[in-house]
Amino acid sequence: MGRSTGPGRPRRYCRTSHRQRDYEARRQAALRDLDPGDVLYRVKDVSRLRDAIYVVEAALHDARMDLADAPSLEEYPAAFQTVAAAVDALIQTPLEPRATTKGM
Repeated sequence: MGRSTGPGRPRRYCRTSHRQRDYEARRQAALRDLDPGDVLYRVKDVSRLRDAIYVVEAALHDARMDLADAPSLEEYPAAFQTVAAAVDALIQTPLEPRATTKGM
């Protein structure tokens, strides 16, 4: 954002287009009765994230079951790899907001 050297209050937006996007977001938030800080996500993105979380939960459950009864040292790396692969997939799951009301 450029610094204003003239009189008046400081600029809130660096570009007119950013000011317009903020106005549009506030207008859409008001139409949807959203609170400041609410975020809108696509259903398919949330479903994909939920699926990835479920895979992590299942991998953790399987690892706990595999290690429950006096496991050998060889079983620990396999259990870790199962959980690590599920967590890696979760981390790679994109979740980008469609709209946000933050800062309104």
